[in-house]
Amino acid sequence: MWLSQRDSTIGEKDLTQTTRIGISKAKNIKWRWYLKNSRSVSKRLKGDRTPNFK
Repeated sequence: MWLSQRDSTIGEKDLTQTTRIGISKAKNIKWRWYLKNSRSVSKRLKGDRTPNFK
């Protein structure tokens, strides 16, 4: 795996940061991010609805 810089239209407003799922230590650390417009998120932040794409 590698990280590389690229031009992107994704900004901070498009990301949501939450606590991790299924861990027993450091539960309160927000080390999980997801795109707000992604339908592939297994568990969303409370109040964040799954996007409705047609």
